[in-house]
Amino acid sequence: MQFKVKDITHENEKGKNIQKILNRELKYAYECGIIGEKYEGYTNQEIKELDLSVAEYSNVKFNVQLREGLIDGKIRMKVYIEKINGEYVHVGIMPPSLVKEYNEKLRKSNQIRGIAELTGGKNKCCRWYEENYKEKCEIQTKELNYGLTVTIYFE
Repeated sequence: MQFKVKDITHENEKGKNIQKILNRELKYAYECGIIGEKYEGYTNQEIKELDLSVAEYSNVKFNVQLREGLIDGKIRMKVYIEKINGEYVHVGIMPPSLVKEYNEKLRKSNQIRGIAELTGGKNKCCRWYEENYKEKCEIQTKELNYGLTVTIYFE
C-alpha cells in the first residue's frame, strides 16, 4: 500500500512546523554522514553538461509508524517517522480515504512495516535559453516543500 502523507506543510500534534522538522533532520543526517553527497555529488558544470535535474537530498528514507489519533476532533491515522536519535515524530496523516483499506489489510496481517521516501526540497536543473543565436544553460535552483511517500508492507 502506498500513499502521499497529507498535512505535511502544517504543524504537527505538538505545534511544530513539519517542514522545519524534516529540514533539521536532513541537515543532521547529512552532517553525520548518514545520507550521501548533496545533489548526488554532481557539480554545477556536470549538471549543465549532462542536462540533469538533481535533488539536494536523494534516496532518503525513514522508518514509519502509524497510530490512530484525534486531529481537529476527527479520528485520523497519524504518520510518524523515526528520527536519527530513534524517537518518532508526527509528520502528517494518511489520506482518510485509505484508512478503511489499511484497517482491512491490517486485520489479515501478522505484522506490518513502513518506509517513507523523501520527495521535494531543493532541486538543481538547467534552464536553457538562447542568447545571440546560441543555446545557453543557466543553473536554476528550485525549492519545493518536502513531501513523503509512504509504502506499507503487510506480512
